[in-house]
Parts: sequence; C-alpha cells; structure tokens
Amino acid sequence: MIKEHKMYSVICDRCQINAFENDENIAWESAGSAWEMAYASGWQEIRGKHYCPGCYEIDEEDRLVVKAGVRMYFKP
Repeated sequence: MIKEHKMYSVICDRCQINAFENDENIAWESAGSAWEMAYASGWQEIRGKHYCPGCYEIDEEDRLVVKAGVRMYFKP
C-alpha cells in the first residue's frame, strides 16, 4: 500500500537551502521535530523567519543579525 503523509522540513528564508538536504532524514512528521533538528544544526529563528548558519551572524552586542543581500545556493 502507498499512503500519503504530510511531512515537514525547514527552508532558509534567505538562501532557500533545505536544512536536511544532505541528511539521512530529509523531512519530519511534525513542524516541531523539524525545527528541533535544524536548531541543533545551528539554524536560528529571527523575527519569525528561519535562517541557516551561513545567513546570519552575531553582532558585537551578541544579537542575531541576518546578513545583508541575498545568498544564492546552488547545488554542485
């Protein structure tokens, strides 16, 4: 039997990379589980949006800041 399941992943709001693109599991059964795994890999939520480690930085006042411009992600 083939059955459809709703699954969740986390995509960077800046560069559009999938948090689990190179992992064994590419999606999770709940949004909370997907975010938990992405956060464990260095992802951050800033003002309600999600960012991979390459798209944010920590400023001199220890605040998370989204990097300027748009980072394009290209698969090799």
